Amino acid sequence: MAPGEPQPFERGGETEKRIRENLRGSKVKPGDLDKALTNLADHPAGGEVANWLASGRFNGLPNYEQVVSSFTQKNAMSGGVEQLRLGRTLQESGITDISFEIKKDVEIRPGVVTGPRTDMDVMARDRDGKVYGYQFKEVSNPKKVGSKMWQNIGQLADSQADVKVYVVDTKGTLADMMASGIERDLSRIHSERGVIVVLRVEDGTLMYPPGANFMPGGRP
Repeated sequence: MAPGEPQPFERGGETEKRIRENLRGSKVKPGDLDKALTNLADHPAGGEVANWLASGRFNGLPNYEQVVSSFTQKNAMSGGVEQLRLGRTLQESGITDISFEIKKDVEIRPGVVTGPRTDMDVMARDRDGKVYGYQFKEVSNPKKVGSKMWQNIGQLADSQADVKVYVVDTKGTLADMMASGIERDLSRIHSERGVIVVLRVEDGTLMYPPGANFMPGGRP
């Protein structure tokens, strides 16, 4: 799930043509697609994302078009990029049962529906039917990471997914995070809410529990 090198996206070329062909007749409104493409042209990962949209690799996945539409809002860009980046990684690991933007009252296993606070950015099922749920958050102020996690953790804890993974990006360093006592929050979130936390900062990643397997197939 780590970001790749910045790749520019240039408007008006073959890539844009294929994107428009793939999304013709979809739920993405033409005006929204224009806004999304404009924002992608200004985003460091714009070329990476545009290539995925042009490839058609996500066509037909539930709620994929909602992710594309989210690119009309610049403040939603980072979340949408992470959703598609994870979707790409899941596909490359052999997972095909992938959905985006899962909310309340969705049956994720026979007789099991998501709870009222549910908000999964990505959901995947492995070959055995085990359900993995992921949510991404970006917190600009590292001092608020703990409070923001607790504020939103119910969106995953309520999901009924077998494996729940909360990925948080913020500024600062690992040393800063350790000094803040954030490990106590990570430990409590896992023990009390059953959620794996992946906290990404500028020089590395903290995970609780350490070394947890959070991808289908048992790999981190």
